[in-house]
Amino acid sequence: MLDFFSKFGDIKTLRVKHTKQISSGVLMTGALQPNVNLAVIVSREGSNTLGLNLYNLLTRKLAKRRTIHTQTIPTNSRIVLRSHFEAKRILFYFESQGTIEIRNSISLKIVSTFSLAEICDSLNMSNYFSELKASVDFDYIPHISSVVILLDSKIVLVQAKKTTPTILFDNENEKFHRFSYNSNQWILLAEGISSLLLIDFDEFGARSIRLLTSNTLGRSCKLLCWNPFEEIFVVSQRIARKRVNFHILSYKTESLTVAASVLDVQTYGNYYNKDSQSLIFIEGNEQLQMMSCLSLKDFNKNIEGVEQPAILEGECMAYLPKTDHQHDSYNLYQFHGIIAVKPQFSSDKVYLR
Repeated sequence: MLDFFSKFGDIKTLRVKHTKQISSGVLMTGALQPNVNLAVIVSREGSNTLGLNLYNLLTRKLAKRRTIHTQTIPTNSRIVLRSHFEAKRILFYFESQGTIEIRNSISLKIVSTFSLAEICDSLNMSNYFSELKASVDFDYIPHISSVVILLDSKIVLVQAKKTTPTILFDNENEKFHRFSYNSNQWILLAEGISSLLLIDFDEFGARSIRLLTSNTLGRSCKLLCWNPFEEIFVVSQRIARKRVNFHILSYKTESLTVAASVLDVQTYGNYYNKDSQSLIFIEGNEQLQMMSCLSLKDFNKNIEGVEQPAILEGECMAYLPKTDHQHDSYNLYQFHGIIAVKPQFSSDKVYLR
């Protein structure tokens, strides 16, 4: 069951049964690009076959399809899919193949490939290849046609048609696990457990690197969103089961500091809208949940002159309709001004005797 909410303004809700299957086989991962009405779906279609499918979101019809044959598809194999439709590129990686593929986002044809084994060998990391191929992350830097790759404590840049990587960052004390690239400002974020790394690019390559640390970061915290325009992050800090504090961390100055907080939130899910620069989250209790919004647009201007850290509250957008079952969490999606809320079923509360 899906609940749909209009984005802002007059709030209207619509509940529909979610029965539409957009891909054949077993869905493994996907990349949605609402501004161009396209989605790429990866599905397992056989014991040694993957389907790479491009869908038109307006017609919900298959636009292009490619079949990928592999020797085997082990359970829990790592799959990474990155979409850059504005550059007409998608990146695909499947652990059992060990190859990063750059494909045309329209035809889905391979443009170039990078062997992870060869990259590890050139960095004298072949002994760690088995571990790295299960944890590797990467992203595409379109304006210099390069791939930036995360290999444990190393971050390397590999240009198209070149096999020799350039090391951008290497520190055994700092390990990162996820990338996020902002193509408008040419800034890459590497997320670690207790630190965040920003790499600023120019037309030639990496221009500057900035390592950010804070006592607010740690295993009890989770990065929810990043707003490079306002130079802030939002993290959730767990204080009890289902209860968190939201902290807005600013890096406008040399250090990473808490600029504002939303305290003691019983949360059930969240989504960051990049266009409106708003963090949308579901809060409340088991009997009643509501969708709230925390606007981050002009954040620094709005808190100017306010004693920091400021204490903020989310603005109620809508109340979620009551259901027959209780749900511990919800997945939120956005498409053409509509926010879709899909509950995650919690069986332990339904079958209590």
